[in-house]
Amino acid sequence: MRGDGNLVVYCNRDWSEVWTSGTEGHPEASVLVQDNGDVVICAADGELLWNAETGGHPGAFMHLHDDGLLVVHDFYRSQLWSSNGTGQAEHCRS
Repeated sequence: MRGDGNLVVYCNRDWSEVWTSGTEGHPEASVLVQDNGDVVICAADGELLWNAETGGHPGAFMHLHDDGLLVVHDFYRSQLWSSNGTGQAEHCRS
């Protein structure tokens, strides 16, 4: 989470952006995995800025893969959301 409130995945090789949440402009924003499994980014005042729409899956978790793919998995490790599915992602390949 950058200081401007934007969740960004960078390629370790050249520090290029692989994926971004597009939530800049909210310096005290937080990324949370809620009890219902939804992954959200909220501003300091509680305003919802971004939502993976993965609710209904208690025990879900977010995982950053070595290739730069950000994924939300359910408790059983099935994929619920992927940065690749947003149209914004590109992989960081060695």
